[in-house]
Amino acid sequence: MISTAQLTGMAIVPVSYHLNWKIQLKSWDRFQVPLPFARCEIAVGKPVRVPREAADAEREALRKQLEDELRSITRDD
Repeated sequence: MISTAQLTGMAIVPVSYHLNWKIQLKSWDRFQVPLPFARCEIAVGKPVRVPREAADAEREALRKQLEDELRSITRDD
Protein backbone atom coordinates (compact mmCIF):
# COMPACT_ATOMS: atom_id res chain seq x y z
CA MET A 1 0.00 0.00 0.00
CA ILE A 2 2.88 2.37 0.76
CA SER A 3 4.37 1.73 -2.69
CA THR A 4 1.06 2.39 -4.43
CA ALA A 5 0.60 5.65 -2.53
CA GLN A 6 4.14 6.65 -3.46
CA LEU A 7 3.59 5.96 -7.15
CA THR A 8 0.16 7.60 -7.41
CA GLY A 9 0.71 10.53 -5.05
CA MET A 10 -2.58 9.72 -3.30
CA ALA A 11 -2.91 9.76 0.49
CA ILE A 12 -3.66 6.66 2.54
CA VAL A 13 -6.68 7.23 4.79
CA PRO A 14 -6.87 4.76 7.72
CA VAL A 15 -10.44 3.61 8.41
CA SER A 16 -11.78 1.27 11.09
CA TYR A 17 -15.23 0.19 12.28
CA HIS A 18 -16.93 -1.27 15.32
CA LEU A 19 -20.18 -3.28 15.40
CA ASN A 20 -22.09 -3.34 18.68
CA TRP A 21 -24.12 -6.45 17.83
CA LYS A 22 -22.49 -9.11 15.69
CA ILE A 23 -21.50 -12.69 15.15
CA GLN A 24 -17.73 -13.10 14.95
CA LEU A 25 -16.56 -16.15 13.04
CA LYS A 26 -13.70 -18.27 14.33
CA SER A 27 -11.70 -17.85 11.14
CA TRP A 28 -8.19 -16.47 10.62
CA ASP A 29 -9.55 -12.96 9.96
CA ARG A 30 -12.29 -13.01 12.67
CA PHE A 31 -14.89 -12.01 10.06
CA GLN A 32 -17.87 -10.18 11.57
CA VAL A 33 -21.50 -10.49 10.50
CA PRO A 34 -23.73 -7.65 11.70
CA LEU A 35 -27.01 -8.73 13.26
CA PRO A 36 -30.30 -6.90 12.59
CA PHE A 37 -30.45 -3.42 14.14
CA ALA A 38 -26.72 -3.42 14.89
CA ARG A 39 -24.95 -0.07 15.05
CA CYS A 40 -21.76 0.45 13.12
CA GLU A 41 -19.31 3.13 14.27
CA ILE A 42 -16.79 4.21 11.66
CA ALA A 43 -13.53 5.88 12.71
CA VAL A 44 -11.36 7.76 10.23
CA GLY A 45 -7.73 8.62 11.02
CA LYS A 46 -5.35 11.24 9.72
CA PRO A 47 -4.31 10.75 6.07
CA VAL A 48 -0.73 9.63 5.46
CA ARG A 49 1.05 10.98 2.38
CA VAL A 50 4.08 9.24 0.89
CA PRO A 51 6.41 11.53 -1.09
CA ARG A 52 7.46 10.21 -4.50
CA GLU A 53 11.14 10.64 -3.60
CA ALA A 54 10.84 8.75 -0.26
CA ALA A 55 13.73 6.41 0.49
CA ASP A 56 13.34 2.99 2.13
CA ALA A 57 13.92 4.34 5.64
CA GLU A 58 11.29 7.06 5.22
CA ARG A 59 8.81 4.55 3.75
CA GLU A 60 9.33 2.30 6.78
CA ALA A 61 8.72 5.25 9.13
CA LEU A 62 5.51 6.11 7.26
CA ARG A 63 4.40 2.46 7.40
CA LYS A 64 4.93 2.49 11.17
CA GLN A 65 3.00 5.80 11.42
CA LEU A 66 0.10 4.28 9.48
CA GLU A 67 0.14 1.16 11.67
CA ASP A 68 0.09 3.29 14.85
CA GLU A 69 -2.78 5.41 13.51
CA LEU A 70 -4.82 2.28 12.68
CA ARG A 71 -4.19 0.84 16.14
CA SER A 72 -5.27 4.09 17.80
CA ILE A 73 -8.65 4.24 16.00
CA THR A 74 -9.47 0.51 16.21
CA ARG A 75 -11.64 -0.82 19.04
CA ASP A 76 -11.06 -4.48 19.90
CA ASP A 77 -13.78 -6.04 22.02
